[in-house]
Amino acid sequence: MRRSNDTAATACHRPPVAIDRDLHILVVDESSIWRTFITYSLLGVGIRSVYVAYDGIQAVIKARTLQPDVILMDVSLPHMDGIAAATAIRESVPSAKVIFLSANSDPDVKKAAMSAGACGYVLKSLVHGELIAAIQRAVPKFES
Repeated sequence: MRRSNDTAATACHRPPVAIDRDLHILVVDESSIWRTFITYSLLGVGIRSVYVAYDGIQAVIKARTLQPDVILMDVSLPHMDGIAAATAIRESVPSAKVIFLSANSDPDVKKAAMSAGACGYVLKSLVHGELIAAIQRAVPKFES
């Protein structure tokens, strides 16, 4: 007979996430708190190469220089918005997979982001449960 404590312990245990530790990911957000949160979340699942940028212009420059596999970017950025940055990045680094992480749930904004070449759009309120899944969908070698 199983005790209720055993069931609770089993329900709380999550299997480890299969991860390609060699992915190079660029995190772009004007908020240093958000950049830090995403960076530590990625490092926590074993990704070793995480870079950061704070605005759209810096995102384009770093993407060209670093050639990341994945770019996690906010739509609302200073100097150049995320949609314009994604368009520029897709032209110069077509292999990079852009996933937007945004607080903006407007369907028109999501449509514009996807039209700019993004392969994902995750609301920041859902990022804890959706971030890894979004990367897995974008990068086949990341899949378990």
